[in-house]
Amino acid sequence: MVCNFFCGCSIAGIAMNIVVIGVEWTNRAKSALCTIAIAMFNSLGLILLPGLAFSIHNWRILQLVLFCPVLLVLGTYYCILPESVRWLMTQGRKEEVQKEVQKVARINGRRVPEDLLDNLEMEGKSRRGNMLDIFRKSYLRKRTLIMGFNWFVFVST
Repeated sequence: MVCNFFCGCSIAGIAMNIVVIGVEWTNRAKSALCTIAIAMFNSLGLILLPGLAFSIHNWRILQLVLFCPVLLVLGTYYCILPESVRWLMTQGRKEEVQKEVQKVARINGRRVPEDLLDNLEMEGKSRRGNMLDIFRKSYLRKRTLIMGFNWFVFVST
């Protein structure tokens, strides 16, 4: 029951991250195709759901069957997807940034000049904060509340 609660709360965030990562790691010509494929698989899952619910009569087993693909996807993401280049830059990990940029350029059929890679400037490590820092500044508090409201509207539709 607890796993189902967390799955329900996090599925919209997972879905939005899938789209962002999919578009970020594909070239411009195929980013629309990537978004369409993600939306298609989401729709396909919603189409198959009633048939699955009809064939599995026990609701607890149905919940486990529906939750297993989420674990599979998250495990796959953890093993396959690289770290975000932006995050690596904020952590000062220049060698990994260069490696990931070259990998993306190779996938997209591009070449990155060596002098560009050497001139990458890493952001300094920012101070660690906590959740309350969002509410200490008025503009962050306002944006957080608006985004939270939008999030609940998005999830409930």
